[in-house]
Amino acid sequence: MTDNSADKLVLFPKLPFTGSIDWRRATTLYDAVSDTLFIDFYGDSRPAVSVPFNTGPDDFTYARIDVNSREVVGVQLEHYVSRTIHRHPVLALALGLAELVGMTRKQALAIRRQVLPNPDGREGIDVVVDELSHLVA
Repeated sequence: MTDNSADKLVLFPKLPFTGSIDWRRATTLYDAVSDTLFIDFYGDSRPAVSVPFNTGPDDFTYARIDVNSREVVGVQLEHYVSRTIHRHPVLALALGLAELVGMTRKQALAIRRQVLPNPDGREGIDVVVDELSHLVA
């Protein structure tokens, strides 16, 4: 058995400062089949690997890291509708903003209203990422 440790890349993901992202370029996609929400900070999806932020009770959060630049270019939230938004209701705001695959807009908004009936005027994807930054700190 050989040790290929030189081939291993160790990454310590950290969300970028939310003020440094042009949120008009960010894209959000929800895939109902896999129950996964993807947020790409810089628009079109760049080739990236998913690295867990932690392995604690919020183990559903992954950083999408560009392997070449080692920059966090997005986030991936697993079990989004089935578990994540029930534990962290503010994250449900992204459902109203996302491109939807396998779910209608009407279904998405009904789920969001059920989980977060009074969003207190907060709507943008930056609010979602700000909430995430508290979870993964």
